[in-house]
Amino acid sequence: MEKGKVFKAQGDLPEALDYYKSAFDVVAKLTKAHGDNHRLLRDVAVASDRVGDALREQGRLSEALDYYRTGLELREQLVKAKPNNIDWSRGLAISYDRAGEVLEARGLLDRALQAYRQSLDIMLRLAEDKPDDAKQQDGVAIVYDQVGDVLRDQGKFALAQEAYEKSFGIRERLATADPTNASHQYSLSISYERLGDVLRATWKLGEALKVYGDSLAIREKLCKSDPRNAACQRDLAISRMKLAEALRFKGDYAGALLQYREALKVIERLAKDDQSNTTWQRDLASVQRKIGLTLQKQDDLSQALQAYRRSLEIMETLTQAYPKNPTWYQDLTFSLDSIGDILFVQGKHAEAWRCIKEAWRSERSWRRTLRTIQGASGMSRYLKSRSETPSRPSATARALLRPSKRPSPFESGWSRPTRRAWSGSATCISPRTEYRAS
Repeated sequence: MEKGKVFKAQGDLPEALDYYKSAFDVVAKLTKAHGDNHRLLRDVAVASDRVGDALREQGRLSEALDYYRTGLELREQLVKAKPNNIDWSRGLAISYDRAGEVLEARGLLDRALQAYRQSLDIMLRLAEDKPDDAKQQDGVAIVYDQVGDVLRDQGKFALAQEAYEKSFGIRERLATADPTNASHQYSLSISYERLGDVLRATWKLGEALKVYGDSLAIREKLCKSDPRNAACQRDLAISRMKLAEALRFKGDYAGALLQYREALKVIERLAKDDQSNTTWQRDLASVQRKIGLTLQKQDDLSQALQAYRRSLEIMETLTQAYPKNPTWYQDLTFSLDSIGDILFVQGKHAEAWRCIKEAWRSERSWRRTLRTIQGASGMSRYLKSRSETPSRPSATARALLRPSKRPSPFESGWSRPTRRAWSGSATCISPRTEYRAS
């Protein structure tokens, strides 16, 4: 398996996949020859997981799920044969967790939730046997977070908050018991952040601001102790973005703009240091887009337009370099539509019309890419589960996009709400779409 890791580290995913598949075939044949050899069954399960991991990294989620299921079934056999084997039980919990992640990525939220809960049941049982094992306790907290994430995406905010609070309780105990442990402190900041997300989603903005501030304080301390840690710097920027979002929702646009610009300084530095890092480039586009939205709320249209255009330039570069990423097309769509909005208000109707048409073409691209990755059924569930997804343009809009002599909606006196509904413009991208703490 070590050779496959080398291929992955070099970025050669097809070669890694071929290697893992060959290893899987070898151990699978050995298992058939030697019957119910527990060690071989475990090796087949491990090999199956490696193949699944490689497929998932290539976006082949359906195939990855098939291999994860194979590993899951084998581990269920092992645990049934030796229920007191802690390592095999932990491996089964991880298998459920892997399956849940793929099901969640495909938009199959009910099934993902079921898988996470099965993983959680095992992790809780193992944690009861070792209450002083920090690693085991943190593992339980991670699964509680995953359960909360799915419940939040389903709109079940009260249940999501309950799951997050259980995770928070574990991490707070670990951080209090060992305050010098940076890992425990970082995990606690994640719990604060997730609680803030669900509080903000239910418009408890005062409480959200408090927990976001607690998360920010922890990350500022961590970054101060390790200023060269790029991941830590990015997390700090994320905290400022979260805080800014809550301030913006509360109507404090000046405060939100201040936090966004502080986040921008961090992200600009990271993106400049490593221009090949697409995550940081997308972060940069996201911050610029949020700044534009806040400036637009303040009626500073010229500055907002500049911010939107900077965001658009970055996303155009990314989508051209990596045309198979549907989320980037979604970001591109939002920037185009926002630019069109401002141009319309400024009376530049022809330019605005071109932006709106380009936004719709971009939306079609990300939907088509998403359908290719997930399959038609997976895509429909995905779209149903995500509130930030742009709506499909109406039949009127599709007719207007065809070459004709009909006037544009800007020239025909359509109201602003009608025009936005027609354009299929995206709402503000949610924190979960833009950032997800690992």
